[in-house]
Amino acid sequence: MHVALNTDLEEYRAYLRPTFFDDIKDGLSLAATDATSGELLGVLVARDLLKNRPKNHLPFQEKYKLISKLFQMLETSYLQQRHLIMGDALLVDMAAVSLPHTSKGI
Repeated sequence: MHVALNTDLEEYRAYLRPTFFDDIKDGLSLAATDATSGELLGVLVARDLLKNRPKNHLPFQEKYKLISKLFQMLETSYLQQRHLIMGDALLVDMAAVSLPHTSKGI
């Protein structure tokens, strides 16, 4: 995403970091590890779609306000088409598999 936004990777990571750790703490995210070595194979970071995000100031928030607005518009459109309550819908925020383990069903 940082490439599409034409921005520095570390800056973009700093922008995402606070909400990333909030999502991890919720306990809905998963990590796939090798049972023998403990090596991390992949992650799925998710949250309840209806969970209110903290209104605190994110690093570089002003720079990325257009992308936040786009996400908000998409979420609003989705919620207008469905009647959901907490626990009904999971939002996958990020999914990744380490390169050596791609195409292995993780």
